[in-house]
Amino acid sequence: MKLKQKVVRNIVYYFCLFLLMVVRVFPYKFLSDCGAFIAHFIFTKFLAKNREIVQKNLALAFPNKTIEEIKTIENNFYQHLGRSFFEFLKVPYLSKKKFKQLFSKIKGMEHILKARSDDKAILLLSGHIGNWELMGAYLASTGLPVNVVAKKIYDERLNDLLLKYRSINGVRTLMREEGTKDMIRVLKNKECLGILIDQDTNVRGIDAQFFGKIAKTPVGATILAQKYSAVVLPIFTNRIGKYQHMIEIEEPIELTGDLIGDTQKFNNIIENRIIKFPAEWVWLHKRWQRKYSVC
Repeated sequence: MKLKQKVVRNIVYYFCLFLLMVVRVFPYKFLSDCGAFIAHFIFTKFLAKNREIVQKNLALAFPNKTIEEIKTIENNFYQHLGRSFFEFLKVPYLSKKKFKQLFSKIKGMEHILKARSDDKAILLLSGHIGNWELMGAYLASTGLPVNVVAKKIYDERLNDLLLKYRSINGVRTLMREEGTKDMIRVLKNKECLGILIDQDTNVRGIDAQFFGKIAKTPVGATILAQKYSAVVLPIFTNRIGKYQHMIEIEEPIELTGDLIGDTQKFNNIIENRIIKFPAEWVWLHKRWQRKYSVC
């Protein structure tokens, strides 16, 4: 590792430790507002390359929107990202009562309860939209056995911090790099397995349509659901105002057994959610980094 890279990683790590001390002191709403301000300031003043990715992705996804509409989504996205980060850091320091009060609307929980009563494995399908970390924590707070699949962070120390935070909230993390053995065990034990499939990652995938463009889409969720007869439930969280959140669990997806067709169906569901809440998806990711074509 180069010296400069090592220095940067140390700065980021110790800054995160500092933030963990800060969030203990200040109230949730204040921290959420601070996160919105700080993120918007940093992105608009310093992170030109990141802004370029966001602007390019928004233009690709919404070719019919005006420049002003795109700019509004972009600015709201930065604020949402900052809020989400500080909110996640604050969760372990909230009482159970205050934490559950953050979620003013829960819709579709009966789908999970039915799958549980039917002794079915549950695959929770979602994307990087809303404050998905809070959503996992909320589900775990209800007593559900929640497991999420995640990519290991580049810095082992930061990765350990994130896993510790999730575990405090009752969420178990399965490292994608360690293969599917733990995922299979979760499904065989009829637990909940959460997978986010809306990014182009270094895993087995297919070319599927996403916002009218070709985007490499992971197929692990489709294969696992088909092979282990899991109930696939689309689940999303989004904001209601600045501080409140809602969770919506949609009806089970009917699988056909066709790998491409079912994966495309997953993509369509996530795309529709992003269209409803465009400022809450992570536009920083190079979703269409490979060659794409317009439908």
